[in-house]
Amino acid sequence: MARRRGVAMATVLTLATLQQAASSYVLSTVTTEKPQRMWDPGSGSLLGQGVGDFGLENVTVTNQTAQLGSTAFLHCNVRNPADKQQVSWIRRRDYQLLTSGPLTYSRDQRFGVVRPEDADDWALQIKFVQIRDEGAYECQVSTRTGRYGYVVNLAVVVPEAVISGSPERHVQAGSTISLSVCYTRGHITTSIHPLVP
Repeated sequence: MARRRGVAMATVLTLATLQQAASSYVLSTVTTEKPQRMWDPGSGSLLGQGVGDFGLENVTVTNQTAQLGSTAFLHCNVRNPADKQQVSWIRRRDYQLLTSGPLTYSRDQRFGVVRPEDADDWALQIKFVQIRDEGAYECQVSTRTGRYGYVVNLAVVVPEAVISGSPERHVQAGSTISLSVCYTRGHITTSIHPLVP
């Protein structure tokens, strides 16, 4: 956990978080980006160190992968924010405010914030993930001393399966066959059942 000017932000891996990630087919890795100075048009001045094009003083960047059609949870743990109502989720590609505090501002009802009462985790929930949902999402915390962010780069994978062997098989009625399926992308979400004539 990193402490920054009165705001502590962390990604906490708990058993519940891991189970939730496993059930929604989400993978995460933390990466670092080269800092740069960013211009804040609202204040007309330069911000402190920013990351990439995200324009915040202190940013942690995470890469996360979700499977097409699944539910993704983008986690942002904020400890002791000055004002919990100042925690917002923003989609970076169009600067769309998705949530602020417990309220959802997106017209797309697939988006929402999930936060147990008095918990530190402000998770952005995206139901029925689509390819167009790929991109950067920013959990932004505004305080008296500045803006702080946690950016999640969401990648969406489409599951693909390949059946090994020749594309055609001719067998006698009543014969037993074995099919080997290799999942080249995504995760196993269905099972294969034999066709009965």
